[in-house]
Amino acid sequence: MNMEVAKDSKSLSMSTDRSIVETNQSVFSRRRSEPPGTVKRPLRQETAGTVGDADRADVATWQSKEKNKSRVMGGDMISVPANDDCFRARNGTVPLSLYRNLPMPYLNLAFPKMGTSSLHHFFDCGGLRSSHFRCPKRVGLCADCIKRSVEAGQPPFSQCGDVDVYAQMDNGKYFPQIELLEEISRGYPRATFFLIFRSMEKWYHSITHWPPRKNPPHLSDRFKMFNITGAPTSNGRRSSRHNARDKKEFSDWYCNHVKRVRNIVHNSSHTLVEIDLEDPSTGRLMADMFGIDERCWGIKNVNIGIHPELNRSKVGVTRHVPDRGILDEDSTDSDDLAEEAVASERR
Repeated sequence: MNMEVAKDSKSLSMSTDRSIVETNQSVFSRRRSEPPGTVKRPLRQETAGTVGDADRADVATWQSKEKNKSRVMGGDMISVPANDDCFRARNGTVPLSLYRNLPMPYLNLAFPKMGTSSLHHFFDCGGLRSSHFRCPKRVGLCADCIKRSVEAGQPPFSQCGDVDVYAQMDNGKYFPQIELLEEISRGYPRATFFLIFRSMEKWYHSITHWPPRKNPPHLSDRFKMFNITGAPTSNGRRSSRHNARDKKEFSDWYCNHVKRVRNIVHNSSHTLVEIDLEDPSTGRLMADMFGIDERCWGIKNVNIGIHPELNRSKVGVTRHVPDRGILDEDSTDSDDLAEEAVASERR
């Protein structure tokens, strides 16, 4: 009897998930076929281009707590916190008039293990053509096609297929969001940029423990192998020392990247969406901003070995196959090339 109830519950959950995806895909399929300038229809029962009272209250509360500075973006005067904390997402970087009407492509400029899988799942669930690490079939890795495009004198994503969202464009050894940031900005001057924030303590713990095995090399070691601009260097060591100094070097790397991205956005027509991965209200804010069902947002690609406190039923769990050194198809992160990095160093 209990088994039958569990089976029925699982079937209902899968049916609900399929319903969410099908609804969102239908909406975004229609959006792509509409001519430029067409008003986008939100999934919720609100007039397109408007924001609910709850959103106005959120903005008003934030504005009353923060010391703000103003700047003009796309004809809208928006408020941006004066505190340029490179480890914390800023509120109010997106004008309310752009809610549910942010221009594509959507380009995530954050680093691996910072919620790239969660962002990919959100937009994929919402019916957009989202890539994560790998671009469409026959194209290959996104980092490679971006590099090929620029080397051919074309805009960075010219050879990467039909994609709306680049949730992770690096491959763990080549970072277009660093090496080609100016080219990306020039090639797509109205693209929407994303930066994702999480505790540096947790991020460092994550990159120094993936793949989930006792012995190195881990992802942090991989970052040091390939002469990535601004990244910590190995200084001849095969593995990181996992100490306070090493953590600070990785934190400084991301901090400098955040400042650079913010500076480019400040002097351009881009919109920057800053996401706090650990804020429980992020799902609702993303739903309001993009018109995608809030249930599409969640924590994905979790190494449950170092996060036992998380509820397995509410997160996407990464599986590592020790004898093959790869991930399952649901977790295609840059991490799944950690073994390849070691092999290439030996060849």
